[in-house]
Amino acid sequence: MLEWWNSVLEIPGATRIIYPSLLLVLVLVAYYVLQLFRNLAFGGGESTANHLDTFRKMRDDGMIGTDEYKKVAGLIPMPEVDAAGKETDSLTTETGAEALTQAARDVLSQRKGEEKSAEESKEAESEQSAES
Repeated sequence: MLEWWNSVLEIPGATRIIYPSLLLVLVLVAYYVLQLFRNLAFGGGESTANHLDTFRKMRDDGMIGTDEYKKVAGLIPMPEVDAAGKETDSLTTETGAEALTQAARDVLSQRKGEEKSAEESKEAESEQSAES
């Protein structure tokens, strides 16, 4: 096998074809493996209904309010259904997931702002009571 490989490498110009081809194959395999792990880690392929279930659970646990849940639910596109009751291809779940992610970020940043302002008001009250 090694003799055969050495004889192939002795062919003029063979290394200019073989090595870039091997590099391309390695890059493609690495890309496939990364996509596989990415989908496993981030739950790739989840539908917007699954995301809405997550927000519904957050609402039930008291992490977000009803108004915030309604804002998020309003951003999710509903699937278009044909006469047979099957979802059509025109549904852009990726866009819905992006909108849902942005809505979640907005809600969390709003919560952080509310908590920060509540802490500042508590500090101001404690300073005023200390001065009195």
